[in-house]
Amino acid sequence: QDQLNLTGGGSFVKGAGKQWVFDFGGTGAPGWYQIVRWTGKTTFAASDFAATNLSAGLSGAFTLDEATSTLYLKVGR
Repeated sequence: QDQLNLTGGGSFVKGAGKQWVFDFGGTGAPGWYQIVRWTGKTTFAASDFAATNLSAGLSGAFTLDEATSTLYLKVGR
């Protein structure tokens, strides 16, 4: 399971960039994926993330769960 795990006393804070884009290089499979977990608060919104270049016919949608400090990606057709 690949994911980014941010730990420590800080928060997951948005910088000056417009969007984090995850390029899947033509790969991917339907399902839910845990992308990032962090400690503290976040200033990000789900719309701050984009998935591109998934396998043919697939698309991705991000969800932020602030209760568990986790960013998920749902990949589907």
